Amino acid sequence: MTDLVDSFPKVWESRPRFVSKLTLGMTTDLYLPESRTKGILDDESPGVASRAPNLRIGNRMLKIHRRVYWPFAALLSLCLLSGCLRSPAAREQRFLERGKAARAAHDYGRAILEFKNAAQAVKTDAEPYYQLGMVFLETGETSKAYQMLSKATELNPKHVEAQAKLAELIASKGTPRLMPEAEKRAKDVLALSPNNTDALTTLALLQLRSGNEQDAEAYLQQALDHFPKSLSSSVLLAKVKIASGDLGGAEEVLKQAVQHAPDSPDAWVALGNFYAASKRLPEAIQALNSALKVNPQYPIAQVSLAQAEDSMGEKDKAEDLFHRLSISSDQQYEPLYGEYLFGRGKRDAALKEFVRLQEKHPKDRGARSRVIRAYLALNRTSDAEKVIDGALQQNPRDADALIEKSSLYLFQHNYLQAQDMLNQALRYKPDSDEAHYLLASIDKARGLPLSARQELGEALRINPKFLAARLELASNLLPESPKAALETLDQAQKSQTRQVSFIATRNRCLLALGRDAEVRTILDHMLVSTRTPELLVQDALLRLKAKQYDLARKSLNEALEQDPRDPHILDLLAQTFVAQGQPAKALDAVQQFAARYPQAARIQQLLGAWLQRNGKLQEARAAFMRAGAADPSLLEAQIALAILDMRERNWDQARKELTDVLKRRPDDTNARFFLASVEDSAGNYDRAIEQYRSLVAARPDNPLFLNGLAYDLAAHSNQRDEALAYAQKAKELAPEDPRVGDTLGWAFYQKGIYSSAVSQLESVISASHGLAPGEDLARVQYHLAMAYLRTGNVNRGREVLNGALRTAPNLPEANLANQVLRESTRR
Repeated sequence: MTDLVDSFPKVWESRPRFVSKLTLGMTTDLYLPESRTKGILDDESPGVASRAPNLRIGNRMLKIHRRVYWPFAALLSLCLLSGCLRSPAAREQRFLERGKAARAAHDYGRAILEFKNAAQAVKTDAEPYYQLGMVFLETGETSKAYQMLSKATELNPKHVEAQAKLAELIASKGTPRLMPEAEKRAKDVLALSPNNTDALTTLALLQLRSGNEQDAEAYLQQALDHFPKSLSSSVLLAKVKIASGDLGGAEEVLKQAVQHAPDSPDAWVALGNFYAASKRLPEAIQALNSALKVNPQYPIAQVSLAQAEDSMGEKDKAEDLFHRLSISSDQQYEPLYGEYLFGRGKRDAALKEFVRLQEKHPKDRGARSRVIRAYLALNRTSDAEKVIDGALQQNPRDADALIEKSSLYLFQHNYLQAQDMLNQALRYKPDSDEAHYLLASIDKARGLPLSARQELGEALRINPKFLAARLELASNLLPESPKAALETLDQAQKSQTRQVSFIATRNRCLLALGRDAEVRTILDHMLVSTRTPELLVQDALLRLKAKQYDLARKSLNEALEQDPRDPHILDLLAQTFVAQGQPAKALDAVQQFAARYPQAARIQQLLGAWLQRNGKLQEARAAFMRAGAADPSLLEAQIALAILDMRERNWDQARKELTDVLKRRPDDTNARFFLASVEDSAGNYDRAIEQYRSLVAARPDNPLFLNGLAYDLAAHSNQRDEALAYAQKAKELAPEDPRVGDTLGWAFYQKGIYSSAVSQLESVISASHGLAPGEDLARVQYHLAMAYLRTGNVNRGREVLNGALRTAPNLPEANLANQVLRESTRR
């Protein structure tokens, strides 16, 4: 039902909301005093009245012949009598008329100027402020609309239209604490204007927000009984009926709206969108064509019809409709053609269209951003960079261009330069929610979840409506606190809670909290009309938990049909076979799917991982090489090849692979960590320590990096105080990790604090479930044996040493432990 509820445009508003921000920026705050506007804003040349102060009386006065003066005086008197010098009320009326004409023509900058001049002409009149409020509503500036409408109602509490519109605005956009104000205003309007449809619709909306659907329906029915042509009431009533499952009732309401207003294209669009959301596409197309018969150039109807034709498989018809919109006079619809081409895989044609629009609107950041995204999708990174650099050459302080430059660096995994660009952008545009959001993306990529959380919180502080930031913040909180993640989501605006991305993210929180039954109910409701890959994956997860393997695979296969390049879906499909104890079928499923998409780099990468997991190393190597060839920017494939070389002890080749990755991506901590491991394995401990230091500098809160540096400093250098400090910090961050515990024990040993070493290493052995039973456990035993020997407990030390020798006699620690044993027995 969610799709049905969201399918209706806000057709009761005047027209699609669009305004050039540049124009508004030039005029919004411009008040001209009366002395400056007189004669200028009236399109009149300065006449006698304005020149009169320059006429001097007395001996120096210009000699005006009597036969010239008297006709002039008569003309002046005639002008005064005929209203040439207008009263404030007359001037206000003229400004209002001009403002209304400009608003009707969507020239919002001019309309704002005219209405502000009207407000200056008669400062006690509410009408100019009401008109300003309406302009700001149409341009989407709700906070300014609220201010203007509030001012109008202060000046004239009985201004019905202002009170009704302000109540509607508060009811639809306000916080819960403002709802009583909206209700009071709406009821005040009804006291002044019984059966006012706007007020009744607002009261219905308030009841809906409170969950009182029956009361909402009653208000809406009252509004329609009084004014059957109220489309806003009809659409809202249809939504109420859809939410309650009464699809037939919703259809009847919309049909009646069409009957009462057959010449309203909005009524036909509402009915057509209802049919489209109900999958009744032929009826949707018929209704939308009826809207276009009423108004052949109506863009909302064209968009809805194009979407319906696309759903019917009539791609060419849909493309033609979008093309017609691209050459329309309404700028907000122009990009849809290029976006549709891009979605159909016609990326070169889409790019050409985006470039055309950028050339047409050189100051439109959105047009520039679309060109950049298209270049990046086509792997034409240098072309994208040229576009951005061109903007920065024109204006080095262009915060938007700096943000786009940072996005490019982020795309290239060049996190340091991306961060530098964003910091510059914030100097020029400190309230940029987008900049903070991208800084969070950098922190996430660098493995700094706490810093990312702070940046996302700042983005939401600046813009609480920033849904992408809210969803990302919830995802950030989810591993640590599903409850906090859910609370973050539940603070979103109600209109956002119906979006599929919101529902899917909230489902993940509910699953983490073990509220599977609730998710099952949501999915059963959603999947009737909305079958996105993420919802299908969630359905599969629940099926997998219930051991409904066939149904789980059915959902996953459907998800893969929609998004065949997502390796996570394919991996989960393979896991369903593993859950049934059929690992061979799991590998076979991955191989068969990968064979269908040989150019899907990440699918080939996943195949390599599964082959490696099954011990088929040469086949895995071939899959990784295919992944790298399909997408040279996928450096993970090169890292995987290096790991295979490490398994084969081919240290030189592994070092070469990893060094090449770091040349292309200096911030790649995975590649640097494996390079440190290569140097450790090759006995190049100074080089390994150098790599670990770089890792710790980049990720000071990563216990794995701290542990590696601490161990090498303790075992292979004389910097034992530093080693112990790093080991203790790693232990604070990962107290249960046995590898960290072993390093701390060994650091105590190297410092000569043998009793602490014994205590620490004993605790590691007693909780050895985290250690592999072979060399990992034996290494800890060697360390513990030496600690026992240094404390004088020779018998216990010899016993533990013998156990380690039986398990792994060839470890380097074996020789060292035997040497300590010899020293201890000679005493």
